[in-house]
Parts: sequence; C-alpha cells; structure tokens
Amino acid sequence: MNTPPSLNTPPSRRWVWHCTDASIAAGHISVLAVLETLAAVGLYWWLSFRFEWPWFSMVGLLAAPMLLLRSEESVALGVEMLRRWHEREESDLGRWEIAVVAIISGLATWALADYLAQAWLPGHVGWALFWRAVVIGAVAVAFAFAGAGAGAGAGAGAFEVAFVFAFAGGVAGGVAGAGMGVGMGAVAVVGMSETFFTLIFFPAVALGALIRALFIRWFASLRYLFRGLKRLPRNWRESLLVIDLTHSPELLPQAGKVSDEFTVIGLWHRLPKEKPSDKAFYSILIVAWYLPALSYRWSLKASAWLWWPLALALTPPFEGLDGHAQRERVAIVSRGAWSKLLLLGLTMLVPWLLLSWYPGIKDWLEPVWPAAAESAQKLLVLFPPPPAGLRYGLIWLAVALGGLLAWHSHNLLAAYDKVLGSPRGYSELTPEEQQRFKSSARPVERLRLWLIVVLILLGQAVALAFIHDRNPPLAEHLVRPWLLQAL
Repeated sequence: MNTPPSLNTPPSRRWVWHCTDASIAAGHISVLAVLETLAAVGLYWWLSFRFEWPWFSMVGLLAAPMLLLRSEESVALGVEMLRRWHEREESDLGRWEIAVVAIISGLATWALADYLAQAWLPGHVGWALFWRAVVIGAVAVAFAFAGAGAGAGAGAGAFEVAFVFAFAGGVAGGVAGAGMGVGMGAVAVVGMSETFFTLIFFPAVALGALIRALFIRWFASLRYLFRGLKRLPRNWRESLLVIDLTHSPELLPQAGKVSDEFTVIGLWHRLPKEKPSDKAFYSILIVAWYLPALSYRWSLKASAWLWWPLALALTPPFEGLDGHAQRERVAIVSRGAWSKLLLLGLTMLVPWLLLSWYPGIKDWLEPVWPAAAESAQKLLVLFPPPPAGLRYGLIWLAVALGGLLAWHSHNLLAAYDKVLGSPRGYSELTPEEQQRFKSSARPVERLRLWLIVVLILLGQAVALAFIHDRNPPLAEHLVRPWLLQAL
C-alpha cells in the first residue's frame, strides 16, 4: 500500500500555496506570503496617509534588526539567554543579587511610572483615573517580571522583591509626578478593588516576557552583527516570500527548546488540560506571542520597498564567487527577474518623469493623441512626479543606469545565450573562454551594484520627504534644512 506523502515533505516545484516547516527549510516561495507582502505594502501606505504620524513605522524599525540580522549564532545565543532567564532558580541567586535586580528593576519602573503619571493622571477622576492607574500598575509588573525572572520558581525571590519595590516606586512616582491629591486618589481607587492584582498580573506577565524577548533579540543580533549582515539577503527573502501567517510563531526563534510555553502550538495543546484560571493565562499568552510576531512580519513586509535594495547589495561580492555562481548571477540579470523588472521600470518611469514637463508638451500631444493627453493629465493629478531636486535627479540616474544595464545585459545574452541558459553551457567552455565570459559579465555586475546604491539613496530620500511632509518639526530636528530643501 502506498503511503501518503507527509504534509512536511516539500513538493517538487519551487513554490507552495502556504508555508510548512519543510517548505521554509527548502526556501520555497509561498503564494500566501507574496499576497501578504502586497497587502502589507498597500496597508502601510493607506495608514501613512490616514494618520498624521506613522507610528507603525516604529514597529518596522524595531522589527528589521530582529528579523533581518538573525544568524545561527544569534539564535543560539538568544535561546541560551532565554533559558537562563527562564530556568534560573531562586537558590542560584544570592541576597546581593536579588537586591541588585530588585533595585534596578524598581528604579527603572519608578522613572517610567513617574513619566506616565505626569502624562496620564492629572485632571482625571473616577473610572478615567482608575484605568490609567491600572495601566501604570501593569507596566510596573511587566518591567519587574522582565528584569527578574520567569515562572513561579524562576528567580521568584528576585521577582517578588522587585515587584514590591517597583510597584511602590510606581505609586510614589504617581504621587510625585501628578501631585499628592491625584496620586493618593489613584491609590484609593485601586485599593477599592480586591481583584486589581489579578486583573493586571496575567497581561503584565505576558508584556514582561515580550519586553525581555525584545531585549534578547536586539542584544543577540548586535552581538553577532557581521554574521547577521551576511545572512541579511536570505533573511529578507525568507521573511517576505517564504514565511506566511500559517507559520506558528514563537517568543523567540527556537524558543520551544526552552519550553513549549514559549510557542503558540505548545500553549494551544496545553489549553484543554488546564484549569480555568490557567486557560485564561495561556489564552493571553497565545495572543501575546502571536500578534507581535505577526506585526513584526507585516511591518517588514510593508517596508519591502525600502529594504530590498539593501538585501541585494549585501549579496556575496562578485569577484569572490566561482565561475558557476558568477554565471548564475548575471543570468538572473540578463534573462531572469531582473531583466523583466528593468523593462517594466523603464517603460513606466520614463513617461512618468516626462509628465513633469507636461505643460510644455501639451500643445504637441493633445492634437496628435487626445486620449493619451487626457490619461496623462489624470496620472499627473494622481501621482505627480517630484519637483526638480534630489529625488528627481536620483530617479533619472536610476533610469540611466537601468538603461545601461539593460543594454549590456542584451549584448551579453546575445554573445553567451547558451552559457546563460544552462550551467552545462558554462562547463563546456575552455578556461580561456570562461575568462572572456567573466570579463564580459563584470560591467553587468558593476552596473547592477551602482543601480542598487542609487535605489538605496532614493529610498532614503523618499522616506525623508514623506516624514517631512507628515511631520515637519521632527524632520527638521533630525535632518539639516538644506538637505530637506534639496529633496
């Protein structure tokens, strides 16, 4: 009897409808991941025009280093740091260590609570004051938990001392920041509810674990920064085109090695066996693990237009590749996805840029082709080209480099069509012919790299112009005025 193929067995084709562990390991493109990327980019720009300040861009800034710079070494370090934080027993901590953890955690939370109290508490009474006090209390628990340890037995002494100190600091910060009357009023309102601790504890513990995981990811990625840079192109492709929302997230990559409590699947399997209070706690953790991971992925997918030139630029140097790898790279440019993108870009960008001269050519175009003149006018209104300046010049420079790249690629393809079409064609060349092929391929690679550099600069210029348009004071604080005027 024939055995049905496993769901985790990668198909023979190079793409799948949705990702599995096997398809991710094989690097197969997921159709669902591609659709997610397109939807995320559209959602990103819709939100950008909908809200005055794109707060979600900050999520992307946090997510990019964690997702794009991960390496085998940083993942292993993150797992080890998570294990030490999770499994450290109270007996491993001396009194001085407990005191240091408690003081640091408490002072940090005290300062944060003081800031939140000044911003949120003044001028509020009743329920408005109550929920703001709850939030400050939850933050106190979260930071104490993140700073001390996980679980009931993992550094419990440090967590208890840190929590008491931090929460007391939060209350004192509330009094100091908002005034004695408001601060004591908040304490009185909170003290009226015996279930206050229960209400804030479960969500705050989840938030504390996320804070700790965020710190671990950043530290591990920066610790192995150069290893991560080498992996950036692969990570970029995997995050955008390979992994989709059906992939079960974890608190950290490979966090399941520490405990199945750090994975959505592990928590889901535990739910039916637990008592009601634990079911509530695990349900909160499932949401806490899944939604941030999904937001990280989507924020990176949404900023694909900004990161893809950098991912391409960090591919291994052309001169360091062997002959077959060099052939494969120029084949992609000459007859693969690059060639199609170049033709599409040149076909669309040149007419679009010429629209900035539309008033000058209106009299010429309208009698010859009225429909084209009307369409050009509509396109000019919907997507006006940038004014003469840095962005306009960079776009024209990209068009010029793209045209040169297309021309050199066409000549290379005409001379070495058989070689570019199959690895066997390269193997059949003599050593002298292989050297001539490499010499002919170098201009294509150099133009590709120059085009990538220009696209990176263009992406940064577009981002700066967008921030300046949406939030001028912030842009003027970060960037020199002359540069903003030149955009």
